[in-house]
Amino acid sequence: DELGTLHGLLTPGAYFGEVALVEKTLRTATILAATAGTVLVLDRDAYEERIVRYFPDIAREVEKAAREMIKDHSSRRSIEMANLSVRSELNSLPNPSEIGRASCR
Repeated sequence: DELGTLHGLLTPGAYFGEVALVEKTLRTATILAATAGTVLVLDRDAYEERIVRYFPDIAREVEKAAREMIKDHSSRRSIEMANLSVRSELNSLPNPSEIGRASCR
């Protein structure tokens, strides 16, 4: 659909954007709020200066979550690419009704 694919729902206290923080890259997903809530923003500099430095246990959890997200995304992407390949191959096959007509002539 036009909003993309739903990959999960976040519960109170959950976080997102960990891949961009850890991998020092742009965001990898778009988050859409279903209800009103409060969002606290933590940019990369603040993450490194405060969380990594003063709360290394939290930083390790964020890094672990990022690795899992990357692994999950990679697996999902591999499956999507395989499905596209199969669809492409199926689309290149002749239409069964055309095969029947050709053999009757």
